[in-house]
Amino acid sequence: MPTGKQRRSKRDPELSRRLDEVHNAMKVRRDAADRRETATMDAVQTYLQASGSIRRCTAIRDQRVGELRSRIGQLEREHQAEVTRWRGQQAGAVAAMRELGESDTGIGELLELTSKQVRQLVTSARASERTRIDPDGQDLSTVPGLTLDDRGEVGQESSRAALDVDPLGGQSLA
Repeated sequence: MPTGKQRRSKRDPELSRRLDEVHNAMKVRRDAADRRETATMDAVQTYLQASGSIRRCTAIRDQRVGELRSRIGQLEREHQAEVTRWRGQQAGAVAAMRELGESDTGIGELLELTSKQVRQLVTSARASERTRIDPDGQDLSTVPGLTLDDRGEVGQESSRAALDVDPLGGQSLA
């Protein structure tokens, strides 16, 4: 082929121009699709990482809440045992006052209790005494309101009932 001659294209220039436009448009679409795919994959990765973090955070929270609930339960049981012990001492003190000849009304006035509350405390003390009797006899060391001296013999009745008054409100804690 001679170098001096220009070769004529067999294509129509309008057709070539349209094909180039379509080719460029397809390239732009492919590039946009690639960018969308990359952005979508990045978003999916971010989402999955956040999901994993949420699961770990939730597991840690659930563990800590469980530990705290366990501790709260333990504290509530300890508090209830202590209150029960103090109520037993109150009941024992009221029963001791009654055994010393005080009337329900007199005890009620002294401790700012109703007669009904006094009777309930006496009943509670009696029930407590009955549940603490062993086959050999009564174990006096466990009777509310009574104390033992150094030799293990019964000492004076406890006067705890007078101490179980709320100092702020002046109300009995019974």
